[in-house]
Amino acid sequence: MKKRLKGIPRRFKRKPVVVHSRDRLSLPVDRNGKTIKVVIKGKNVYLTTGEYEDGTLGEIFIKIGKQGEENAVYDMAAIAISLGLQYGVPLEVFVNKLEHQRMESGGVTSDPDLPIVSSIMDWIAKRLRKDFLSADNLDKRPDTTS
Repeated sequence: MKKRLKGIPRRFKRKPVVVHSRDRLSLPVDRNGKTIKVVIKGKNVYLTTGEYEDGTLGEIFIKIGKQGEENAVYDMAAIAISLGLQYGVPLEVFVNKLEHQRMESGGVTSDPDLPIVSSIMDWIAKRLRKDFLSADNLDKRPDTTS
């Protein structure tokens, strides 16, 4: 019979994420990437990606069209995600946590692949999943084994 720890919420009793490396894998100086612009509920959102040579995601930058506190919060989230990726946290872990998060600025988007989202972070997670975790994209990665 399992013994329950009293006073600790169930969500904190999950198994920890296994990080694959303690060393930071820096991105090359000259790297591929792209910038995607979308309008969500009247706000211009720019998602810029940086990739390793094998096509895996290594960093992201998030910019909201207007200056202010909201921009700083998304900038800090992008830094945290980028550092996690560079230290070996799988992209899927971030995407699973950020998808379907409800915050301000959800609704109709100008992205034909993702016409409705619940927040800016929801769009970012779904866009990253589509671009970097979908089976179609995984087949298009360059072969770096030779």
